[in-house]
Amino acid sequence: MNDWFQLQVSAKGNAQLYACYLMRAHEVVQKIPYSHDADWTFNVLQPGEYRVRVFGKNPGEEPVTSSSPTIKLNGLAFGPRQTDSSPVYFLGVNRMTVLAALICNRRRKVAGFILPRNFSGTKSSVLGWPVYDLTHLPVGTTWAPKGTDSTSYGNIVAQEYNCTPGSHDVLSQEMNQISAIDLYHISHELFKLGLISEAGFIQGFIQSKYNSRVPYEAQIGTGTRLGIGGVGAVIHPRSVIGKNCVIGQQVTIGGRVNGTGFPVIGDNVFIAPGAKVLAGPIGSNVVIGANSVVLSSVPDNCVVAGVPARIVSRDMSKYGAYTGVKG
Repeated sequence: MNDWFQLQVSAKGNAQLYACYLMRAHEVVQKIPYSHDADWTFNVLQPGEYRVRVFGKNPGEEPVTSSSPTIKLNGLAFGPRQTDSSPVYFLGVNRMTVLAALICNRRRKVAGFILPRNFSGTKSSVLGWPVYDLTHLPVGTTWAPKGTDSTSYGNIVAQEYNCTPGSHDVLSQEMNQISAIDLYHISHELFKLGLISEAGFIQGFIQSKYNSRVPYEAQIGTGTRLGIGGVGAVIHPRSVIGKNCVIGQQVTIGGRVNGTGFPVIGDNVFIAPGAKVLAGPIGSNVVIGANSVVLSSVPDNCVVAGVPARIVSRDMSKYGAYTGVKG
C-alpha cells in the first residue's frame, strides 16, 4: 500500500505478457488487459478485503496465474473541516476591510473593526459589526490591508492581506476554502453595497480557480448550487435563477444575439452537464438533459432534452432526486 489508498502491484517472472485483476472479496472491481507492463497502481478508496490475481503468459503457452495475500482496508475517515473560532478584527473601515470581513465571516468569527487614533467620526457599527477605538482594544486576531500604517493603531501586530490576484496571504487562504457559489453570494452582497471593484475581484477569483463565469450582477436564489464546483459554467450577468437549482459543469445560461430578454429560471430546476439554456423563461420543477440546447420557453413540471430541447416527459414522479420535489 502507498499513501494509504493506493495499491501498488509488481509481477515477478519471465513472462512476456501480463494481465492483472483487482478483487474486493470475491468481486472483480478492475481488470488490466494483457500488455508488456508488469507494474500497476490501483486506487482503493472503499473499505474491504483486497487482493490481486496476476496472469502471465508467453506465446504458445498456457497462462500462469498467481494471487497476492489479502489486504484489509478499513476506509478513510474524513472529519468535518476545522474552523477557527478565535475572533478576528480588522484595522480600519474601508472598502478592503469590508471585503475581507465578508469573506472571513464564512468560516471565522468576525468581531468588528478598529479605528485609527486620529479618527474623528461617530460610526458605531458597519454591516452590524461593532467599531472600536483604541481606548477599548479587544483581544483577538487582527487583519490589515497591506501597507496599513501600524503606528496609527498603537503598533498593533496584524496579519496583512492584499486584494491582488495570485496573492498568497490570509485572505487568499480563506477564499480558497469557500465554494464558488458562496463566493458569488459574497460578491453579490458587495455589488448591492456599491463596492463594484471588490465584487469584481471575487468574480475574477472564481473565474481563475473554477474556470467559470458567475457574475456578481446575476440573481441566484438560496439553495442553488453548482455541480463539481461550477467548473466551466457560464452565466449571463442579467440571469434570474430561482431557489434550490442545480447547475452542472460546462453549462451555459445565456441568450442569443437576436433573443428577447435575459434568462429567467424557476425553482427546483436541474440543468445537467453541458446543457445550453439560451431562451426562457424556464418553469419550476424542470429537468434539462445533458448537452441539451434550450431555444424556447419551458413550462413547469417537465423534462426536456435534445437539440433543440423538447419535452420528453411530464411524469415528474421519476425525477424527484433531480428536482428535490417529491412526486
